Amino acid sequence: MSEIIQSIIDQFTNNRITKGNLIALQLVIGVILVIYYIVGKKLLTFFYNRGAITEVDRKKLRNIVRLLFFLVTLLIAVGVLGLNIGVPNESSTLNVVNTLLAVLIIQIARLVDYIFGRIFTRFYKDVEQEEYTTTKDRFQVTPERTATQTLKYAIYNFAIILILKNFQIDYELFTFQASGADFHFRISSIFTAILILLIARLLVWGVTQVFLRSYYKSREVDIGSQYAINQIVSYVVYIIAFVMALDNMGIQMTVLWGGIAALLVGVGLGLQQTFNDLFSGILLLFERTVEVGDVVEINGIVGTVKTIGLRTSLIEARDSVTHIIPNSKLVMDNIVNWNHYDSKVRFNIEVGVAYGSDTALVKELLLQAIVQPKVLKRPAPFIRFSDFGASSLDFEILFYSRDLRGINDVKSDVRFEIDRLFREHKIEVPFPQRDVWVRSQSQEKSE
Repeated sequence: MSEIIQSIIDQFTNNRITKGNLIALQLVIGVILVIYYIVGKKLLTFFYNRGAITEVDRKKLRNIVRLLFFLVTLLIAVGVLGLNIGVPNESSTLNVVNTLLAVLIIQIARLVDYIFGRIFTRFYKDVEQEEYTTTKDRFQVTPERTATQTLKYAIYNFAIILILKNFQIDYELFTFQASGADFHFRISSIFTAILILLIARLLVWGVTQVFLRSYYKSREVDIGSQYAINQIVSYVVYIIAFVMALDNMGIQMTVLWGGIAALLVGVGLGLQQTFNDLFSGILLLFERTVEVGDVVEINGIVGTVKTIGLRTSLIEARDSVTHIIPNSKLVMDNIVNWNHYDSKVRFNIEVGVAYGSDTALVKELLLQAIVQPKVLKRPAPFIRFSDFGASSLDFEILFYSRDLRGINDVKSDVRFEIDRLFREHKIEVPFPQRDVWVRSQSQEKSE
């Protein structure tokens, strides 16, 4: 520290700092103050008026901008006055300018992180007001918190890379042969690979939630198709990013594929079912025979498809229990897809009345009973006189509904209403009757 102070004193005593330097510094500081005034009074005020920002956030932003301008001023002052003092070591790059640049880079990263964080927050507030987003939990969407955190990690990761390069402390960890040439694996190689994956994650978010979202809305694309497209985009982007990250670290894909092929020969038989499920998941995403949001019946389980992963799918049954189903089951087994082409399904309720009942009145009462909130008016329900039963006149109510998971509750409400109307109008619902004859031993002997 004493050596640094002594160096500053020498700058002044040896007349290295001239009046011209001081005048130039004053002019630069004056220009910076004018720019700071414009930014603080005009741009920040405009930014405040664009959205609801609390006083705490305003104070935070003002502090960031104030410190940013202070660092810029200090950096220029050091350059103008020639005070770039460093550690007295020829191999060291630690000096005043580099230190200020490192702090300035971090401060710029804070500012960019804050601005884009506010943009994402406002974007999601606008999204939540749209009816379209009420179903966003039905397919994979990057939440606001995840998007902002990913951006934050990417910004600071990039800042670290710049600092490593600026300070020339991007030390070589080890060297290896790649494609006949020496590859120097450095600290920045790790951070660059992580940055590529973070950018890929942001790219997936941007494509699926910004560009494709307007397309989905304008074309009225169903939820299942949205999910399939989003998944395919995610897989393609992540695969490309993963390959680029490996290539940046000096790992050649030809060598990697050769190792993978040799490995698959050994474990192929043991993982046969796993690969079957993986390829079945890809087929489901492309063929879309079963989509997210479909109500399916498999092995006696009726439920809504919540997600379709690469290996398994999640089906939420009527009792809110989630079943994990291998994708191969959805491809190879017999599946009943209740709403594959249309979201409405026809159901029926059977009821019998006593012989001698007024069939016209029965039909009228059944049409009254079927008027329920979750029963569709178009196509209209209708009554079918299905058969003359052994002890009753058999009728069948046929109706359409979109509430596939809660259809048993809908049927229950209809039956309650049928029972009430039949009681009011004295319509009897018969039940089978049988006569039982008991013969005693005395009767058998007399015979």
